[in-house]
Amino acid sequence: MLQSVFLTVLSMSFTASLAILIILPVRLLLKPAPKIFSYALWAVVLFRLLCPISISSDFSLIGFFNLPITESAAIEYIPGPIINEPKPLETDLVFGPREQRNDFFDQGTEPIPNDSGFNFKPDLSLIWILGASIMLFHNLIKLKKLEQSLIGALPLRNNIYLADHIESPLVIGLVSPKIFLPSSLNQDEQEYIILHEQHHIKRYDHLTRILSFLALCLHWFNPLVWLVFNLSGKDMEMSCDEAVLSQTSKDIRQEYSSSLLQLTREDKALIGGPLAFAERDTKERIKNVMNYKKPLLWVVVISVILTLVLTACLGSNPKVEESPEDLVFNLNELDFDSLNLTDHPGIGFPLIYESDDLIIFYGDFGLFGYSLKEQTMVFQVDFIKAYGETGLVQGEYGTSVGVSADGQNLVLSYQDPDSPETQNDSYFIDLTTFTYKKGPFQPLPEPFPVENIVGSVMPLATIEDTLYILGDQEWRVFVQPDLEAQLTYRLSQLFNQAYRPYYEKLSYKISDYTEVIEAEDFTSTFLWTMRHLDSGGDIPSEAGKGIMSNFILQARGSLQEGKLAEVEFFGDVSAQGPSDFSAPLESFFPDENSQLTLTGYIKEINTITNRLLFDQVFWLSPLENEELLEELGMDPLSLPNPYYIYNPEESHFSYFVREDASVKILERDADGNLDLVPSTLENLTESLNTRARIYTIKVKNAEIIEIAERYTP
Repeated sequence: MLQSVFLTVLSMSFTASLAILIILPVRLLLKPAPKIFSYALWAVVLFRLLCPISISSDFSLIGFFNLPITESAAIEYIPGPIINEPKPLETDLVFGPREQRNDFFDQGTEPIPNDSGFNFKPDLSLIWILGASIMLFHNLIKLKKLEQSLIGALPLRNNIYLADHIESPLVIGLVSPKIFLPSSLNQDEQEYIILHEQHHIKRYDHLTRILSFLALCLHWFNPLVWLVFNLSGKDMEMSCDEAVLSQTSKDIRQEYSSSLLQLTREDKALIGGPLAFAERDTKERIKNVMNYKKPLLWVVVISVILTLVLTACLGSNPKVEESPEDLVFNLNELDFDSLNLTDHPGIGFPLIYESDDLIIFYGDFGLFGYSLKEQTMVFQVDFIKAYGETGLVQGEYGTSVGVSADGQNLVLSYQDPDSPETQNDSYFIDLTTFTYKKGPFQPLPEPFPVENIVGSVMPLATIEDTLYILGDQEWRVFVQPDLEAQLTYRLSQLFNQAYRPYYEKLSYKISDYTEVIEAEDFTSTFLWTMRHLDSGGDIPSEAGKGIMSNFILQARGSLQEGKLAEVEFFGDVSAQGPSDFSAPLESFFPDENSQLTLTGYIKEINTITNRLLFDQVFWLSPLENEELLEELGMDPLSLPNPYYIYNPEESHFSYFVREDASVKILERDADGNLDLVPSTLENLTESLNTRARIYTIKVKNAEIIEIAERYTP
């Protein structure tokens, strides 16, 4: 971190130095002009020293140095922090033969030479920050001592004070600066000096000087910055003297010089106080005052133009010419103009990436990415648009494809069999933004392990018939799903989000489906069925597998190229008569106070993480579940108890137990009657191994708010 900051400061110092080298001769040309223009020119240097960014323009004078400077004022050949990373290993990123893979990996992986000849070490940044800190704290200590010596200063008027222990006027303060004058000055001398100091404050010179000092602290290693700090101080004082002289109608040069003469002293050191600056360079100032003449109009006009032009030209960097590697393109530029789905698939479609949502595969004519959840092709790359060729893929010559382990990046390379010595640009594709760059081949550091792929893309008679098969599921990857399938997917997402905190084993079905499509607008009406495990655990239905909820819904929206663009869902609120689809779908969802009640076994309690593993069961009674009991091989009339505990599958669901959750267990009172009594999660945990009891839990927003032991005869 510190080294990175130091390198940024170093780059800023370099670009500021270029501006200084241009301003120094211009300052000599402005010698006949008022000193305010020389003083104004140093503002662009201060900007360069303190601001790490810069705008770019066609008229930047920095461009004449022909240096690789970025828009952020960084110099490209000043190296950043060096991290010793191992060279990427040859992996299955490129699926061609080893000879071709070696050629690919040998390109673009050599260390970049450091043309500057410098090799920065971390201790340089420590030296830099140490020097800056010493300068800052040293001057803060000097300021503190100065303020203590001025405690006895006598107020003259307003913010002006007289002090005995100073040789030169001082301005101290940020928001409300104060002027301190030597008490040795007589009244006439005081008035001219007061005008001078008041003009400093009016121009905010006290703030500018603070910024200049901070820049000096940051760039203390640069001798040119020390020179600028000195010269800008002289220009500031002389321009302020000239401002006082120009405000009077009579010639006061003699009197004003006499006042300055009283301040003449030997300068022992460069004054760089952060919050105070004193009058100095009085001999040069007296000479400038005596030679002062009101400037001619044409001199002022030329000086204004020159100052403004230089400020604009030195405050901006030259525009950075983008190399082809820097250009970013939209991936849809490589999409097929048309794809004849009745054609033969050719060599087939090898699968090179697979996840729960996305698969990536290729054929001899293109590369494809298909979303399993959206059931749609999310990107396509036409090899003719990319390289002007089709045919061999992943072979000795032709196209090679690599995908990163997270499926977010992809590299596409091509070697022409007719000119294998020619290096074609690779395509570096970002699948998070669906954009790409072009440039020399470089391997992806973490390629996807193709050995983990379990599904397959099966080419049949035509491209249209191609299937992606995973277990007992299959997708027609080149066929856009119809509106019904897209609505089913979108509703499943919404219902899962709304009901998963409360129900388990959710499944959905759409039926009685009708649709009306006019241009790109559609209206669909259907019955939506949601199945889930019984929320109470006491009254299972559907052979104990779940209960059913029906919603009569209507979807209204628009399509774009056959894909669902916008959609809203509404429910039927009519009790009888014509349907009235006016209730938004959200009105059917659980509110924040909804809760789920489950019955089952507590398998484990982790009191450190406050999580509980729960296995849900169902109570079957002879009266209500006779058919299910017979399917299970149980005689309803021979049950030892008036119920049967049915556990269709042992599954452990993890729930978080809130700290304020109620815990109750069964205890017998003095009369031998069972009663629920309050307990703690710790006590319940200790008794789990000694009891084979069933519990009822209440879940709200996926958190347990109540645990109660249930009586089991």
